[in-house]
Amino acid sequence: MTREAPWFSFHEDERGVLEPGRLADITVLSEDFSVLASDLPQIRSDMTMVGGEIVWSSLGD
Repeated sequence: MTREAPWFSFHEDERGVLEPGRLADITVLSEDFSVLASDLPQIRSDMTMVGGEIVWSSLGD
């Protein structure tokens, strides 16, 4: 889904994969998704990047 979605908006040359020179829109979560469904509400965002720039972080400098 992530790799092919930019094709629909003609951004396939700059988005869709994490590699040098591409824009990154990602969220770093406090846990992975191997947790129980009942634990999902406790997962928090530790960092958010939009266009390759950190826009929010709880991780410090």
